[in-house]
Amino acid sequence: MQVKSSQVICVIDESTLAPALSKLDTDCAIGFDLEWKAARMQPKPADPKEKRANGPVALMQLSDGSTVVVISLAKIGSIPDCLVSFLTTVRLAGVNIGGDLKKLSKDYTSAQLGYSKESPGMFKSTSIIRGSNPEMPVFRLNKDPH
Repeated sequence: MQVKSSQVICVIDESTLAPALSKLDTDCAIGFDLEWKAARMQPKPADPKEKRANGPVALMQLSDGSTVVVISLAKIGSIPDCLVSFLTTVRLAGVNIGGDLKKLSKDYTSAQLGYSKESPGMFKSTSIIRGSNPEMPVFRLNKDPH
C-alpha cells in the first residue's frame, strides 16, 4: 500500500486564507471539524450559581485527504468572506457537522453565518448523504437566499 504525502497549512491571518483554501481538492468531500475550549477548562465564574460556558470556536480544520488546512479563528477573530464562500460551495464530511455549524454561527454572529433547520440562515443543508459509516454524514451546504 502506498501512502500519499500530506501537506498541512496553518492559517493565522486572513491574507493567507484564500490561497490555503485553493490548495484543497473540492471535487471530493472536505473533512470538517471545529475545536474550542471546553467549559471545564474555562475559569470558574465569580458567582457560584453560574455555570461555566464553552469557549468560542478557536480552530477550524478542513482536509481533502492529502492537504489539511488548519485555520486559527481565534487569531483571525472573524469568519472572512472567502471562508463563507468556500463552505457554501463544497460538500463537508464529518461527525455532528450540524452541531458544529450551529456553534460556529452562535460564536461568530457578526459574519451572519447561520445554520438551523428551524430558522433561515446563511447556510441551509440541502442534502445529507450517508456512506457506509452512518456516523459520518456528508453535507452539501448552500447559501440561503434570505
